[in-house]
Amino acid sequence: MTTETKAKRRNIDADGHYVEPPFAIPEYIEPKYRDAAPRIVQEDDGKEYWRGRGWWDYNDKIGPQSGGGGQRQNATAVAGLAGIARWNQGADIGNVQDLNYTQMNPSANDPAARLKVMDEEEIDVCVLFPTLNLQWINDAEYHMAVNRALNDWLAAEYLGGDRKRLYGTVNIVGVHDIGLACAEVERCVKEHGFKAVFLRPCHANPDARWWSDYYDPLWATCQDLDVAVGFHPFPGDTMYGSARYFDMIGPGAAQVFGRTPVNHPVDAMQLLTGLICGAKLEQFPKLRFAILESGGGWLITLLERLDGRYEHLGHTIPDVKMEPSDYFRRQGWISFDPEEAVLPLTSEWIGADRIIWGSDFPHPDAFYPKFIEMLNGKIGSLTPENQARIRGLNALDFYKIPAL
Repeated sequence: MTTETKAKRRNIDADGHYVEPPFAIPEYIEPKYRDAAPRIVQEDDGKEYWRGRGWWDYNDKIGPQSGGGGQRQNATAVAGLAGIARWNQGADIGNVQDLNYTQMNPSANDPAARLKVMDEEEIDVCVLFPTLNLQWINDAEYHMAVNRALNDWLAAEYLGGDRKRLYGTVNIVGVHDIGLACAEVERCVKEHGFKAVFLRPCHANPDARWWSDYYDPLWATCQDLDVAVGFHPFPGDTMYGSARYFDMIGPGAAQVFGRTPVNHPVDAMQLLTGLICGAKLEQFPKLRFAILESGGGWLITLLERLDGRYEHLGHTIPDVKMEPSDYFRRQGWISFDPEEAVLPLTSEWIGADRIIWGSDFPHPDAFYPKFIEMLNGKIGSLTPENQARIRGLNALDFYKIPAL
């Protein structure tokens, strides 16, 4: 694909979100789990509640659901994650118990409304990740059944709005069962044409790390299918990661406020260190991965420190054949928020071809409206060619999205 051809697609949102529809999972899930599947139910008090297994409750009326692995199950948490309060004028994000789930921005799960927002924002293509299903469910078989249902809904209904502008990612979230995960990746890539696999940077299996042989079948599957891997974080549940180990899960104000700025980059750092120093990028040289929604300002510092350590202690990891930063330059991408001050510096140090951006729309911290205007303000000092790469051409390369 030539630069001239790819330039027809100028602005690529590498990390947008949909919000799970109220009734999609019971409709698409296999029959054995239909009665247990998460769904929205309106009760006699006029409020809407998530019922079923595995997700946070929407309303404080009922307590945590079994299997969800969360400790922050209340209306504020879910409404905030879905951006519900933001789209209701006068709603206070700290007091949203009276807002129903279906009062969210319609573009969250209506493709026609989403395409209208994209047109207004001059976004040509959006790659989509989930919202509530960013959480994990610690029942492996049921977890994959929920993911399969959402993958099928996404392919059949949301992406159907415009398959040249909306692209899906394979939901597997946390790899409890490597065989089930690999099978779902292969199914969604071959049947649905999804362009990436969505994983959390945390661990579903407490006995396996990113450099463990346990994950090798998954990396081999992604490499063989030539599908990208997008590591996307989640604010905090009891999956094995920094939220759990640093006690950032509880309801305290400092925990709630600080978990995203702390947990996301910390989990991303241990992920990247594991992939590189555990020789997985050496073992799977065609595996493409991106670190999403974790900021990018930490990347130079981490890679510089790894390179410095490799210079003196590289003999202790003999299977790693290059400097750590060279593996990232060969196989990795990093997603920046449009407002980050160190974006230009990072692009110069690691290479402008390694930088992508994400809107996070329609979540409440999304850079909306005027995503592109904000991004242009940060990259204006770069060459026109590098600006074009960051706005969209890099995302085309990472996801291997075809030209118009």
